[in-house]
Amino acid sequence: MEPEPVGQPVIDVEEALRSAEMSCETEPPSRALRRVSELRAKFPREARLCHLSARILKLLGREQAAEETYREGLALDPGAVEMELDLADLLLEQERLEEAEAAIERVIAKAPGHPRALALVGDLKARLGESDEAISFLRRSIRLDPSVSWVRRRLAEVLEQEGRHEERLEVLEEALRADPGSALNHGYLGEALEEAGRLQEAERELHRALELDAAYGWAGRKLSDILSAQERFDEAHAIVKSLLDLDPLDPYNHGYLAEILRRKGLLEESEAALRTALWLHPSYAWAARELSLVLCSKGRVTEARDVLLKALKTAPRDPWTLSCLGCVHRRLKQQGKAEDCFREALEIDPTSAPAFHGLFEILLSTNREGEARRLLRAHLRGSDPARFKLGPRRAPRLPGGNTDHGN
Repeated sequence: MEPEPVGQPVIDVEEALRSAEMSCETEPPSRALRRVSELRAKFPREARLCHLSARILKLLGREQAAEETYREGLALDPGAVEMELDLADLLLEQERLEEAEAAIERVIAKAPGHPRALALVGDLKARLGESDEAISFLRRSIRLDPSVSWVRRRLAEVLEQEGRHEERLEVLEEALRADPGSALNHGYLGEALEEAGRLQEAERELHRALELDAAYGWAGRKLSDILSAQERFDEAHAIVKSLLDLDPLDPYNHGYLAEILRRKGLLEESEAALRTALWLHPSYAWAARELSLVLCSKGRVTEARDVLLKALKTAPRDPWTLSCLGCVHRRLKQQGKAEDCFREALEIDPTSAPAFHGLFEILLSTNREGEARRLLRAHLRGSDPARFKLGPRRAPRLPGGNTDHGN
C-alpha cells in the first residue's frame, strides 16, 4: 500500500470511518474485520478505527485481541469515553471487577453524569452483591437515558434476585414500551410472566420474540419448556426443530430436543441428541446428567457412571453432577463411593436436596441415626459449610474415592 500523501485532507479519514461503519452494518463480522484492518493500515493513528476493530473482535469471541485493540485505541485517544466503557464492559463480562471499576472511574472523572457509566457501576455493584446500590445506579442511568433497553433488563435481573417480582415485571413492561421492536425485551418479559404463572401471556411474548428474531435460541427454548410443561410436545418439538434448522451446532438446542424426545418416550432418539450435545459441548453438565438418566432407565448403569465421571473432569465442582453420580454408585452397590459423592456435593452446596436425600438414606441404612439427625437439622436450618461439619464417615474409604471421582 502506498504511503499517504503529505497534507491529505482530513475528510479521507472520515470517509474511511464511514466505509468501516457501513462494512460493519452490511457484511459478516469476519469480512468487516478484514475491511477495518485494511483501513487501520492506511490510518494507523486513528483511534476510532481501533474502536470498530475491537468491537468486531469481541463479536467474534476473540476477547483477548479485542482488549488489546481497545487499549491500543485508548493509548491513541485517552479521552475516548465510549471506548473506555466498552473495555469496562468486556472486563465485567470476564469478572475482572477491579480492572473494570478502574476503567469506569476514569470515565466518571471525565463525564460524571454519563448514563452508560452509571449503568456499568450498577452492573458492577450487582456482581459484588451490593444490590441496593446497584438498583440505585441503574435507576439513575434510566432517568438520564430512558431509551437504553439493556439497563432496564439488568435492573430487572437485580430486582428478581432480591425477590421483588412485581417491580421486575413493571420494569420489563416499561422496557418493552420504550422499545417494542426488541426481541430481547419480549423474551425477558416472557420469562418473567412465566415465573408469575401467567403462561398464556408468556407464550405470546416468546412467540413475538421469535417473530422478531427467529434465531433467538433462548426464547425458543423457554417457549418449548412452557409447551412441554403443558404436554404440548409436538408444538415444543417443532419450535426446537426450527432452532436446529437455523443453528445445528448449538448444543443447547440438541439438549432441549433430547428432553422433549425423552418425555415422548423416544429414548433412542433422546440418547442420540444428548450425545450430539456433549460432542459439541463436552462440559455441558446437564446433558451428561440427562444422558446418565436415559442410560440408567435402559439398565446401562456402568455406562451412565462413565458419562458422569467424564463430565466431572470438565466441571469437578458441580453439585448436581456429583449427586447424580452418587445415585449411580448406589445403583452399582458402591455405597462408599456414593457417600463420598454426596458429601462432596454438600460441601460445595449445603442446600443441595439430592445430595442431602442420598446421604441421609445411606446414613439410615448403615445404622448411623445420630449422624442422620445432625444432617437433617443442618439441612433444615440451611447451615453454611462452616457450621455443617459431619466429620469423616466411619466406613473405610475405598480405593478410587472422592478425591479423583473414581478415575
